[in-house]
Amino acid sequence: MERHAHKGIGVLIGVVLVVLDIVVWGAIRGVSGRAYSEIDFLDVGQGDSQLLLLPGGVTALTDAGPPRSVARALDGVMPSGKRYIDLAILTHPQLDHMGGFVDLLDRYAFGAFLWNGREDAAAQDTWRLIKEKLLAKGIPMIAIRGGDAIRVDESRISFLGPDTRDLMSKELNDTGLIEYIHTPQFSALFTADISARSERALVGRFDVHTDILKVAHHGSRFSSDEQFLKEASPKIAGIGVGKNSYGHPTKDALARLASVGAKIFRTDLNGTVRVIAENGKLKVFVERNERKD
Repeated sequence: MERHAHKGIGVLIGVVLVVLDIVVWGAIRGVSGRAYSEIDFLDVGQGDSQLLLLPGGVTALTDAGPPRSVARALDGVMPSGKRYIDLAILTHPQLDHMGGFVDLLDRYAFGAFLWNGREDAAAQDTWRLIKEKLLAKGIPMIAIRGGDAIRVDESRISFLGPDTRDLMSKELNDTGLIEYIHTPQFSALFTADISARSERALVGRFDVHTDILKVAHHGSRFSSDEQFLKEASPKIAGIGVGKNSYGHPTKDALARLASVGAKIFRTDLNGTVRVIAENGKLKVFVERNERKD
């Protein structure tokens, strides 16, 4: 069986929770000569969007949440004045992951647009509009699947899925691009909306141990498999979630995450969540620190 070669970063990692006011949040934007890596779990309501910033200023945006929700959140974390993102990555074509690209393509320039090659009739109008904007702006569209990878200096984004079988699945959630991110400071695993079945399949093929986990499917009870979480053993778990009728994140998923010692952050309670690797530690900054009764 093929397994991913990650062995851990071998440094002491601490988690620091800082509730930021507007002044402090603004003060840490736009650090010149960036020497550290960062992930922002953007507060886009009931949807997913994560911004990865690598040393040297390379940026990759995975998903863009539902329509008309991502621009404010992204503007709040991008380096001051920067209106270029190297990579846009669409995990799968559902509105809560791709709707925001319609607005962003008018506000930001992108180097390339990566996607899984699947379309969905339920969101065909939005997808057609996105493709028209990409074509008009000359942004290349590149279909990605499991086995592909992108290297940026000492960092690497490896796509662990979907494989050919999952890409043809009737369950659109299991067609999502799965990213394993390795930087000199940390590892991260972005799991789109994949189900427990797909999570267990990952465990059989790869070393999924990670420092940061983007929790699958907004904390659905059908994801965050117990075996998978034990193997992944994340220190930080980020959940993209907003007001919804699905019960996300579910008590079952939250309990399984807590059982492996993950520090859980959720955008409905914490707003945008920023994770920075600096001086051998992971530091977590949040916009707010609400509690769910």
